[in-house]
Amino acid sequence: MSETRIGPYTILRLVKRGGQGRVYLGYDRRLRRQVAIKIHGLPRGRAQRRQALAEARRAAGMNDPRVVQIYDLLESRGHLAIVMEYVPGCDLEELLQNTRLSVPAALRIGADLAAALAAARQEKVVHGDIKAANVLITPSGRAKLTDFGIARQARDETQGSTAYAGSPTSVAPEVLQGALPDMRSDMFALGCLLYRMLTGEHAFCPGGRLDTELLLHGEPPPLAPAMVAAEEPPGDMLVLLGELLQKSPDNRPQNTHRVRSLMRTAMRGIPLSRVDSLAAEARPYFRPESSDDIPLRIPSDLRHGGRSRLVRRGLELWVQRYLALRLSTRMLIAVSVPLVLFAAVDVLRQQTPLRVHFDSPRLDYAQVSSTPDEVNGSWLMEAIYDAVSDRVGPMQVSGAVQPRSYYSEQARLPPQETIDTSLRCSEMLCVLLVSRRGPEGYRYQQALFPPQLPLQAWRKTVIKSVAALYP
Repeated sequence: MSETRIGPYTILRLVKRGGQGRVYLGYDRRLRRQVAIKIHGLPRGRAQRRQALAEARRAAGMNDPRVVQIYDLLESRGHLAIVMEYVPGCDLEELLQNTRLSVPAALRIGADLAAALAAARQEKVVHGDIKAANVLITPSGRAKLTDFGIARQARDETQGSTAYAGSPTSVAPEVLQGALPDMRSDMFALGCLLYRMLTGEHAFCPGGRLDTELLLHGEPPPLAPAMVAAEEPPGDMLVLLGELLQKSPDNRPQNTHRVRSLMRTAMRGIPLSRVDSLAAEARPYFRPESSDDIPLRIPSDLRHGGRSRLVRRGLELWVQRYLALRLSTRMLIAVSVPLVLFAAVDVLRQQTPLRVHFDSPRLDYAQVSSTPDEVNGSWLMEAIYDAVSDRVGPMQVSGAVQPRSYYSEQARLPPQETIDTSLRCSEMLCVLLVSRRGPEGYRYQQALFPPQLPLQAWRKTVIKSVAALYP
């Protein structure tokens, strides 16, 4: 059914609908695996579109178990479909809407997100929108980070310029004031998310709305009183949150090493029986895996005109395009290609090289002592042959040059062109005359130069003179 396909991917059902796009469960029939396909609107401007695609390509270069892998990008006139690894389970936003996480579960998620940011830093990728909805919880109780700058880029450009990039719940003070997101603003967003996981509240968004005065100049409520009494936060966690939520990016951790070190230290103080509690806490809220169809609303331009924009090379790219065609089209190509090849070979066989005769050169320079030692009749004709060959391509030659591209059935045919050469030198001046006779008439070129020029200059003079015969 064409209505349930995007390029080579079959759409099975809707997984999630949100303000930044829709996510579908798909099936890659070539590799026989499930995929998640997220559809965004694209900006109309070429520069903005290129920037969004560049963000996606950089994100696709990351290969880490804590990052949702990007398999493919499909672009149409107005939409971008991101084909990703399908992660069953739920996202962190769904989880936090329904339950309060324990400290060990929050630490596990924080440690996985720090590892994901470390992988992003190696690829020079900035996420720019770390929030609960972009964190996926797997059935094994681990966290994966998704949407590395892609949704933010597409959303910002389609909705127009905004005061900040990313989400209100995770925007850093400097980004709110107009700075570009970087790794340090991702650190601030990670601190905001950790605060919410531990307290159930947004650090700078009381009631879910961003308080810009609090973000720029205030401090969030202290962590410990906001937590359940039985869940006293480890001291290292309090230190880490204090560093992550610094107003100035220069005062935050400048890389992920310290963040991961403090998290590991905090987790050492937790009993082993509780370290891996995330899977058990999240399992009741995992989305049901069902094959029931949900009415699909796939943009028509993606269904009919979506094409991959991830770079592929050689045979892999052609095989992918061929397999994406209809069966009838593939059969037509399979029949047509051999016929076209046979016709091309036949045309090539009928093509004959140009027949060129090189008259013996007339030379008068024996009494001149200042010419280069290598200059003689053979050298001169070799240089003229190379120059003519560069202009006309393959030739059947005869005369004063060594025969090449010889075809016995053409040996008795008259030449189509004749090249005539003369060289006369005195102690002060050399005169080179090269002429060409053929169907287009008679052309000649004369060059004057001192005989003491180096050999390379002689060759350049010969080549320039011959090239003038073939305008």
